[in-house]
Amino acid sequence: MTTFTMEEQNLICLYDPGSRSGLIYELREMRRELMPDEDDLEALTRSVLRKLERMTDEEYFEVTQALVPFYPLDNESYMDEDAAFGWSLSPDWDAMDPDTEIE
Repeated sequence: MTTFTMEEQNLICLYDPGSRSGLIYELREMRRELMPDEDDLEALTRSVLRKLERMTDEEYFEVTQALVPFYPLDNESYMDEDAAFGWSLSPDWDAMDPDTEIE
């Protein structure tokens, strides 16, 4: 199984959209936006990309499952995941569209 350093794991957590191919795409896009003086981040990204390209989707899934803790939600106690963590004080807020323009 492929192992990642702590810095590589952090990069994966920041850019992971949920699939190996999606992560590869996101990291390649991010690399295009790096400034010339960001050599360390370039090298770190290159290392993660090499490892991702050599692994299978199943290996990727195992790695990402180990990185993301599982928080079971009691469906009877909470209406949704936001309420479970106390993020929403008003159920009306969940119905709002964040992309609408505020006047």
